[in-house]
Amino acid sequence: TSVAGVDVSGQTAGQAAGALADALPERLAASGADFTCEGQTYTVTGDDPAVSADPAAGAEAALAEQAGDFITRGGRFLAALLGGQKLPLGVTINGTPEAVAQAEADWAGPRQETTWALEGDRLVFQKGVTGRVIDTETLNGQLAHRLGQVLSDTQGDYPPIEAQVTSEAPEEPDFEAIHRELSVEPADAYLDEDTYEIVPSVTGVDFDPEAARAALEGADEGAEVSFPVEVTQPAITT
Repeated sequence: TSVAGVDVSGQTAGQAAGALADALPERLAASGADFTCEGQTYTVTGDDPAVSADPAAGAEAALAEQAGDFITRGGRFLAALLGGQKLPLGVTINGTPEAVAQAEADWAGPRQETTWALEGDRLVFQKGVTGRVIDTETLNGQLAHRLGQVLSDTQGDYPPIEAQVTSEAPEEPDFEAIHRELSVEPADAYLDEDTYEIVPSVTGVDFDPEAARAALEGADEGAEVSFPVEVTQPAITT
């Protein structure tokens, strides 16, 4: 009987746990699980600090596998004599493996919304950026399962696991709302006959919302887009 490729035949649970504890560090270091993210391949190795395996749990599982009535135990004994009994060892991942963290650094990032500001006679947009999130919880579970398979079957040929990436595009600005906020009719300065005070002039501002939308749509994410606005100076100013 072997657990994760370590022979524990004829041993007590304590002896089996000790044998596994001695052999696991080297076996884990030699194991690895591949995954892809956006076409790039990464490898989580068994000696990553986030990866662990419980020798005692493996020994207890081996003992439990051999439990049962006389006929059941006899059948398992004969099967072990003929082909050996190969038992897997569960692997757990707590935290984020280095390879997964690297994939997040390469491909993940928060969504950034488009911003705008009026600068002189130009309306300046900073185009937003699509957010990308890797489902690390699901990926870590798949990687832990794969590492357990590799530990038990070093000759197996396993395809890379594909990481699931969710994208969330920024919302399009409300160009009509921006137009309502910025557009101003020009007004001349005048004398208020009631207060005998000069009412200041107002500089007119206007732009075409559809033209601004078209200019922004053609730009790359994260780019700065400068769009001209129509500025109308009043005839009488103060």
